[in-house]
Amino acid sequence: MWIIYSLLSALFAGYKQIFEKRIINKVPILNLCFYQTLLVSIFILPFAFINGLKISFNLLLILYIVSWFSVLSSILLYKAVKKNEISSTVPFLNLSPIFMIFIGYIFLKEIPNIIQIFGIIIIVIGAIALGMKKTDNFSRFFNKYVWYVIITALIWGTQGVIFRYIMSEIPPFTTLTYFNLFCLFNTFLIIIFTKKIHELKIKKMNLIFISSILSSCSLIFIFLALAHPLGLAALAVALRRTSTLVSTIIGGRFFKENNLKQKIFACLIMLIGVFIISIG
Repeated sequence: MWIIYSLLSALFAGYKQIFEKRIINKVPILNLCFYQTLLVSIFILPFAFINGLKISFNLLLILYIVSWFSVLSSILLYKAVKKNEISSTVPFLNLSPIFMIFIGYIFLKEIPNIIQIFGIIIIVIGAIALGMKKTDNFSRFFNKYVWYVIITALIWGTQGVIFRYIMSEIPPFTTLTYFNLFCLFNTFLIIIFTKKIHELKIKKMNLIFISSILSSCSLIFIFLALAHPLGLAALAVALRRTSTLVSTIIGGRFFKENNLKQKIFACLIMLIGVFIISIG
């Protein structure tokens, strides 16, 4: 069941990234961060009351610290997507399973087998091929915005392992509710301290509303996958990374981006890796 949850999360996340690409060129990044987090918090709040909001102070503190890194990763990812083609940016998020493999092994004692590791390697190879052009050299390949996405992948990988630990103590929707509220609070603090309160003007709310619904669905399903007793945290996130296939193929065509044949071929390589992980 956790595989289905992960793939549903990937589908919603892929379309969310396409909407964000449309929005980010029309509104300030902090504007998108604030209103999307606000709407997502409202959408998921009813789910929290199913299990209640009881949580220890230590777990609350961990969630608050993690929420700061999450806000940072969102800002970095939006900057990268704004400057680069979506089909050349989001594939690097597929590196997060590598970070989760090491972190999951250290903290959760999760040991993937050789077949699953091979599948993750194939996904990474596909992501690299998807993000490169034939004329690329290493200096261009690892430009500033690529590093933004790699840092985001590191944060997401670490974040997934921490969520797994927290959700062994409290229900997933309780975790998700507090986490989003913290992200909302942190984003507002950044807006205040950077004196960019004027950026909170309401713009393109129809697109932000749709993006928030997609984001909510994606988060709910991935949290269900991470909380599933039979699921490995690293592999659940690896499956979710197939959202890059959706955003690359559909988003790439929508925005009329270059080298799509090469990128679609790389997507098929990634799908093979996902299949190997699923049967491993």
